[in-house]
Amino acid sequence: MTTITTTGSPKAWGLDVLGVKPEQVIPEALILQITSKAGFVEGDSPAVRVPAIRIDQDEIGFVPEGQNIEEADPNLAELVLHTGKIAHLIKVSREQIAQPEALTTILQGQKRAMIAKADYAMLQTPAPVGPATYPPAGLLAHAQDAGPIGDNLDALIDAQTMVTSLPGGVATHVLASPNSYAYVRKLRKGTGSNENILGAGTEAGPLTVLGIPALITSAMPENKIAVLDKNQILSAYGDVLVARSDEFYFDSDNVALRATFRFGVGILDPQAVQVLTLPDDTP
Repeated sequence: MTTITTTGSPKAWGLDVLGVKPEQVIPEALILQITSKAGFVEGDSPAVRVPAIRIDQDEIGFVPEGQNIEEADPNLAELVLHTGKIAHLIKVSREQIAQPEALTTILQGQKRAMIAKADYAMLQTPAPVGPATYPPAGLLAHAQDAGPIGDNLDALIDAQTMVTSLPGGVATHVLASPNSYAYVRKLRKGTGSNENILGAGTEAGPLTVLGIPALITSAMPENKIAVLDKNQILSAYGDVLVARSDEFYFDSDNVALRATFRFGVGILDPQAVQVLTLPDDTP
């Protein structure tokens, strides 16, 4: 009996897939900017298990010369990263894809859609009800609620303090929706004042809040702003897999364009991501 293999079968039975590093095709994606990659797995069931150790600094001290060093009792733990796959399939006529620049334009649109969906899912996917692990929870489901912002920067300063209070902690980013960033930028120095607390905001250069690099994204809930330490946010993600098939829609003379991206995130310590909420009466 003949064995069916990909080498001897039509292309429809063994579609070519192009694997592209996310850093090359979607460098703007938040998962590449505010997380630290810990690994990658294929499939919804397998998980990346990251060992973690928590050592009480009080167990570390001076030891006189020649004296025995007392044994410490560290706390061992692990962070389990589950992943999920987002996918996009486009059906395009052969005549359309033959038009000048059509393929480039379509792929650019597909790229933008993948980034938008990946950002939203990475931030806002709710935690599944146990024992389910799919789809994997987004970053905000793991984060710590830091309360309302108020009418000054005190809450933001407190959030920064909480992040940096962790051993080795540093506030690497402020993550905000366009609405929440605008709210913070509009805070005045006093009643009747036209001077913004953060300054005019007209200078050129990267956006910052309290000197911390700021990322503005519509994937963030419009009434939320977060202070975070990317070193405490671990992720698992693979390549962006892009495939084209001229045979899949054989009966209609169409071309199939597919893109997939698998990823998941977790936080070593929830205190590393402080989420603040705008007042209810904010426009």
